[in-house]
Amino acid sequence: MIRTKLYISLTIIILMFGFILTTLSSFFVSRHSLRSQITSNEIPLTTSTIYSEIKSDLLASKYISSTMANDIFLKEWLLSGEKELNRVEYYLEQYVQNLGLSSAFVISENSKKYYSHAGILKTVSLEDPRDNWYYNLKKNSNSFDINIASDAANNNTHSIFFNQKMFDKKGKFIGVTGVGVPVETVSQVIDYYHNKYGKNIYLSDTKGRVVLYSSKTGLLGAKIGSIPGLLGKEKLILSKSPQSFMVENHGEIIHINSRYIPELNWILIVEQIENNITANIKISLYINIAVSILICTIILMIMLFLMSRYNRKMRLLATTDKLTDTYNRTAFDLYIEIMRKESIRSKQPFALSILDLDFFKGINDTYGHTAGDQVLRKSTEIIKASIRESDILFRWGGEEFLILLRNCPLKEAVEILDKIRKTINKTIFYFNNTPITITISAGVTVYQDTEDIDATINRADKLLYNAKHSGRNKTSY
Repeated sequence: MIRTKLYISLTIIILMFGFILTTLSSFFVSRHSLRSQITSNEIPLTTSTIYSEIKSDLLASKYISSTMANDIFLKEWLLSGEKELNRVEYYLEQYVQNLGLSSAFVISENSKKYYSHAGILKTVSLEDPRDNWYYNLKKNSNSFDINIASDAANNNTHSIFFNQKMFDKKGKFIGVTGVGVPVETVSQVIDYYHNKYGKNIYLSDTKGRVVLYSSKTGLLGAKIGSIPGLLGKEKLILSKSPQSFMVENHGEIIHINSRYIPELNWILIVEQIENNITANIKISLYINIAVSILICTIILMIMLFLMSRYNRKMRLLATTDKLTDTYNRTAFDLYIEIMRKESIRSKQPFALSILDLDFFKGINDTYGHTAGDQVLRKSTEIIKASIRESDILFRWGGEEFLILLRNCPLKEAVEILDKIRKTINKTIFYFNNTPITITISAGVTVYQDTEDIDATINRADKLLYNAKHSGRNKTSY
């Protein structure tokens, strides 16, 4: 039975392993497919969409600055000596009010004065580090520049300034125009993209400095190498060519896609943390594994239960006489050893009796074996009703029965057997309305301490033989 249970357990373990292996295989195939989809399709498409939308949102400010730089009114005002300050203040104020800007300004190369919608804010100077952007743009071959700084015209809030060079008709540099947009406003736009697409978004300048980001990252001014997973990837991203790759950071897979925005001279970086997408697949994996284990456990329990029932039934069939529903000789071998040890331990005797139905062959010959079977069954019922609950009845063979009487001295055993004998003698058995009477003979003995059990059986058998040859219907002891 232990070996059978082992085989069943091994079968269930193999089945469970197969379930889990199949589930894991499905998970890895799904994850690989999803990973390929993210790298080659989803994140590049999302980057392209964000690229287009950022250009649409931010380039508007660049175009406004460019429009101002080419405005004839503003050029003539600078070239005519920068008179009537109120006219240029009104001009700049209209841009701020009508286009939702934080500031609009013009800087004269001639006077170095910084004009805004709020008046003259300052005079730019090489000695002021905050004005380096102006002199850098002046020397730069590019006519456009973006910088992030405090906006004195808007309560010193951080703003993105879109700066454009101004030239006269002969191409001479005469100043710079620009507009400011609060960083917070642009960050809100990036946050909108972040929430819409479920991806982290960064904008870096060509030196690798993060200039814009979603508010949840907080990396303004940091180098892109400080972004988790991008250490060592700076040159690849700053190459300005489109990039798409996958990195691992502390067990997390991060998909990175970058794209250069030439109009802003910035690099758009979009990252997707794979775990955020594969969470549902993992949950499905865990559920499938749990269900597989549960199913295999249930199957194991059912099989063990059925096997236990089957074994109990087989043991019952192996130790029970089918006709009389009493124990057989196989069962006797099991119970006699138990009773012998109990007797030795408790120092209480047990009795053994062999009884036999007298002239039973004549019943079979006269009335047939069916009648004989009925007599045997009825006799068994009488014997079971006459012995104690602790006593055990066995069909010893043919019409012979053996009784083990627990904790029973010889005198009490003889009384029990006489009771059985007299009850059977008084009982009328009917077969097809024909009355049949029978008698029994019995031999009773008590187990002698430490003797071989076969000696006890042989002694009871001889006593039965004596009862038979002394007239039957007797109990010999």
